Amino acid sequence: MNQFFTLYKYELVKIIKRKIVKISMAILLFLAVYMGIGEALSNAYSITVGDQTINMNGFEMIAKNKESALRLTGVRIDETTLKEVEDAYGKAYIISYEESVDADKLSLTNDIAASAVMIGEFEEKTPKEQEAWQKKKELYANIYHYIYQALGSYDAVNYYYMDEEFFYQSWHNRMLERWMEQNVTQEEITYLTQREETIEKPFVYGYSAGWDNILREILSLNVMLVLCVGICLSNAFSEEHVRKTDQLILCSKLGKRMLYFAKMAAGVTFGFVSGLLMLSAAVLSNLCIYGAEGFDVAAQIYLPECARNLTMGQAVMLLGAVYMAAAVFLSIVTLFLSEALQNSVAVVGLMSGLMILTNLVNIPYRFRMFSQIYGLLPTVLLRVWQLWDDRLVKVFGIYLNNFQIAPVLYLAVSILLLFLGGRIYRNYQVSGR
Repeated sequence: MNQFFTLYKYELVKIIKRKIVKISMAILLFLAVYMGIGEALSNAYSITVGDQTINMNGFEMIAKNKESALRLTGVRIDETTLKEVEDAYGKAYIISYEESVDADKLSLTNDIAASAVMIGEFEEKTPKEQEAWQKKKELYANIYHYIYQALGSYDAVNYYYMDEEFFYQSWHNRMLERWMEQNVTQEEITYLTQREETIEKPFVYGYSAGWDNILREILSLNVMLVLCVGICLSNAFSEEHVRKTDQLILCSKLGKRMLYFAKMAAGVTFGFVSGLLMLSAAVLSNLCIYGAEGFDVAAQIYLPECARNLTMGQAVMLLGAVYMAAAVFLSIVTLFLSEALQNSVAVVGLMSGLMILTNLVNIPYRFRMFSQIYGLLPTVLLRVWQLWDDRLVKVFGIYLNNFQIAPVLYLAVSILLLFLGGRIYRNYQVSGR
């Protein structure tokens, strides 16, 4: 065992000491940090308040948005809140299009006509009433926008009477529409509906921008991870064949088997630690800028299309865990290709090509089996919208979702590649010359 750890440490040092590895890691870690702080440093905004135009930098805008959201933290999306939003934005201040506008004379769309009437109603109010209305609109602006995200339209507020039952039934109907689009079976819909019922309602609004940003950046981190392991591990095996030093190494008294597994262990360790460092850098930079509030906010507040019983923090932990599993899997794939192709350039090209291909190509839902398998690839699965891919697989009477299946699949493929790579490595001394 001591001999194995000696070889393991030697192979790990070989990987880390290469200049290309140090340069690549420095650049990728910088990018991971910048993803969290980039909006605060580079963006600029102009906001009109009355007759004044206020210029804000990114950090000031983030602070303003955070302050607005925190004022509503703990507010339940229930009958009372929905009525307040309707009073601020809805038909309390908008006369219906049919009653107020002659379409033949004005040739206006319903939305434009309604806006025109809204302005007229506003101007008829006293200055004190106008000020009170504006404050109410500002207070509930975040929830008004949330209703649009949850239901896919502002019409529920602007034109219809909306109560709590209407809101949650409309939200559920959107889930049903998506499940039908995904070719989910009726049996699966029954199971998903039961799972959806475990979500606590009414939803409780909260600020969770930091965790939301992390969720949406995990795909970019995964792309960076593919580049990282592709560049840094592509010559772990191929370099020995290119430099013709493999025969000297393979005739070691410790044998090929121990050396092979030491190399694989060193490569997997590097990939895992690299993934962990990039993920940690992105998490810390986002939480420093946006704040760590909202870990226990329901995922439905920031991801209204998600019908899973998760908080924002749990969603980050779920994608983070799959990301780390993907780091191990991608490392093993890269190491296998390094030995099988014996050409580091080919390995980098293949890994980069597959990454680009999976980001450009999408298999439609109607090809359910192929689309579902394709969706388990790391460069596809780690997109935030996979949290509302509700296609299931039934194993021994138990339904499993995509995030439960993927780690098992990665483990099975990794074991297979370890076995195949070991055979190629052990046989090369005989057949390679």
